[in-house]
Amino acid sequence: MHLTAIVSFLKERDELEIARKLLNTFESYANQLEQYDELGMLYEKVKDYNSSLRMISKCSSIANNQQMYQIRCNLAKIYNHMNEPQKALEYLHINMEQNPEDGDMRMEESFSYYLMGDSEKSYEIQNELLDKNIPEEMKKRIMYNMGTFQMERGEFKSGIRNMILGGRGIGIWPPAKKPYQKWTGELNDKTLIVYAESGIGDELINIRFMNELKKRGQKAIWIGFRKDLVELFVENGYNAIHSSVQLDPMEEYIYIESMSLPIYLDLDEHQLWNGSYLKPTQEYIDKWKNILPEKFMTVRWSGNPYYDQDLHRVVDKDLLIESLSQFDIPLVSLQIDHPNADLRLKEYKIENWQDTLAIQYLASFNVTSCTSTAHSAAAIDVKTVILPPIVSYYTWVPLAENNHSYWYGKNTKVFCQKKHKNWQETIDLAVKHIKENL
Repeated sequence: MHLTAIVSFLKERDELEIARKLLNTFESYANQLEQYDELGMLYEKVKDYNSSLRMISKCSSIANNQQMYQIRCNLAKIYNHMNEPQKALEYLHINMEQNPEDGDMRMEESFSYYLMGDSEKSYEIQNELLDKNIPEEMKKRIMYNMGTFQMERGEFKSGIRNMILGGRGIGIWPPAKKPYQKWTGELNDKTLIVYAESGIGDELINIRFMNELKKRGQKAIWIGFRKDLVELFVENGYNAIHSSVQLDPMEEYIYIESMSLPIYLDLDEHQLWNGSYLKPTQEYIDKWKNILPEKFMTVRWSGNPYYDQDLHRVVDKDLLIESLSQFDIPLVSLQIDHPNADLRLKEYKIENWQDTLAIQYLASFNVTSCTSTAHSAAAIDVKTVILPPIVSYYTWVPLAENNHSYWYGKNTKVFCQKKHKNWQETIDLAVKHIKENL
């Protein structure tokens, strides 16, 4: 099997450490530009950006002038992935002096400006590209990006349609291939299968729409592939299973992917929130009430490190912890891959989503980066502060008055990062809100 295929196989199964060790082994035998180039691409795929830069450096040492153009392209992409857009622009602008009509370079330039908070410049570049003779694949990428721009401008329905359906067209959310007829929004006597997709946060976002389906009289069943989440959903009264083998082979079904539900339900931004739709069971509330202090705050500063955009959403941990410490109440970390911020709780493990929701339910405040715990706290409608990065997820675009997301209730406040790599201003706003509402 080819090395690229093996690494892709390992990445699909979240075996990134094994993939990195494999690449390290191959690197020790590499001595040609083509080999360094492939290794650089694969290191990027498994999010080992420093090793990817090392391979590009080796390529640079033996490349000719023509090859240096592609090397600078690779450097720009790596630096954008590393959330270093200024460095990316340095290499992009060298290449664009040679070839100002290179569409791929302009797309990467647009992304750099977006990372720096210059949404208007990013939008302008992509609009210019649409007027040119560009490949169909690039048009699809631009239309996907336009979905975010549209939502920022208050055009929710067209924005989410372009983003979700456009994202399917370029493989961000691959369409499900199922042996059933696809649902198009009309009420149907057949049972609708809703296939969960993407990350944990996305399941927590979209399970709410099962209530809308029920209200409209559409029979539906949710299929999730994370057993603890399915158990949580079942405890909250949702018709959910964790494997398609549990379906009745004698019944006729239709299907839809979960992230498409607000599109085919034809919802606008004011119809997204109808009150809390998740809650921990009393058993777990009682469990954690006996463990936790009367007043405390939860905190989480980063998400899944395997997520492609995780570097862009990591909040400055030291600054966040220092800022929250002024309230003189214990901080309980939901960063389960790190020790609890309050060491008195270190012997108690968060083992499932019922634990997480019970802790958030009991907290005086929940403070979290843009990750799954943001959506779980918001779904149970408790006091929550969310700190998304400049490149915000679609649930935080746009915001209504008073830092309110249309996707959640008034207990959830969203303070987006405004300046690249600067979390001080954002955290200060969050702290001010907590002071006024603690």
